[in-house]
Amino acid sequence: MPSPMRMMRRAAAPLLVLALGVAIAAWFVAARPRAHPKPPEEKIWPVVVTTVAAADVQPAITVFGEVRAAREAELRALVAGRLVELDGEFRDGNLVEAGRQLAVIDPVDYEHRRDEARAELARNEALLARQRDELEWERQLADNAARQVELARRALARTAELARSGRESQKARDDVEAALAVSEQTQLQRRQNVARLEAQVREQAAARDKARTALASAERELAHTRVVAPFNGYLTDVRLALGQRVAVGERLGRLLSAAELEVRFELPEAAYARLTDAGETLLGRPLTLRWRLGTETREFAATLSRVGAEIDPTLGGIAVYATLPADAPRQGLRAGAFVEVDVPDVTYARVYRLPARALSEDGEVFALVDGRLERVAVEVVRQLGDEVLVRGDLEPSRPVVARSFPGIGPGMRARPL
Repeated sequence: MPSPMRMMRRAAAPLLVLALGVAIAAWFVAARPRAHPKPPEEKIWPVVVTTVAAADVQPAITVFGEVRAAREAELRALVAGRLVELDGEFRDGNLVEAGRQLAVIDPVDYEHRRDEARAELARNEALLARQRDELEWERQLADNAARQVELARRALARTAELARSGRESQKARDDVEAALAVSEQTQLQRRQNVARLEAQVREQAAARDKARTALASAERELAHTRVVAPFNGYLTDVRLALGQRVAVGERLGRLLSAAELEVRFELPEAAYARLTDAGETLLGRPLTLRWRLGTETREFAATLSRVGAEIDPTLGGIAVYATLPADAPRQGLRAGAFVEVDVPDVTYARVYRLPARALSEDGEVFALVDGRLERVAVEVVRQLGDEVLVRGDLEPSRPVVARSFPGIGPGMRARPL
């Protein structure tokens, strides 16, 4: 039988192992790492900033316009007839000089009418000359008849004086009175002839003037058989053939001025009101035109020359015309081209130019001061596409947030990107 001491040693070994395990476990528990909570940190917002500087800004009003000829002529047949001549240059797109004969309508009938009118005028002038000569002779005969009446009256007075003194018979006095009566009758006839011839001369002068008018009309119609370019220009809409019969007023083509181009565009009512309210001078204002040809852009200077008489109620703008320089056609510009027009707007004094996204929902901007955002109240004076012109207490030394974001507010920590 085992001794009690031996039994105690056998029972103490497991207890010792258990105690050792508990001690090791307690050590592991005591030695495990502990997580200590960190204090909350303030968020720093990354922001896009820009610098500002006050300046006088004159933006441009960009509109679209169409180039057109300042002068345009309708080439029409002013007389009827058959086309007997056509200039080889009378074709679409050709440049012709002023006075160039482009076409001829058969002039034979019109030459005959002119010759007939000329002959009729010559006949009337000859008749008028003859009647004037007759009138002149008749006036001289009337003057002679008047002198004869005066002599007969003197003879009657002498005969009457002699008859009263008994030195002349009554018969002699009667003969003298009869001679006076004949002289007076002749005078009346001459006066009547003068009045009749004067009326004939006036009538013939009217016929002469009518013949002159007929000749002028015939000469004008004959001149109209020649179709002549009234000014230097480019031909367009030409539809003609040699031998074709044309009627009075029939369209033969159009002539567009070569050296006088202008651009017509609509200026919005708001812009027109802004310019006129500011007392700006519209006429003579320099403009810039851009003509885009694929990837190429050509610029032209222009001058505002006139303003339309009324505002278009459908488009809400007013027509404005600008004159192009004389060398514009030599650079390829033609009527019908679609161009962009930059019109200088009013000048805004001491304003800041900012991106439109810099404005918050409340219409404010934020400056970055010592790492924090500071609200700055501004007044928007003009919207320019994706930019705005503002006035406010902005300082050039303080960067301004260029892109506002929801929830932006004063006091927030921020850092520039």
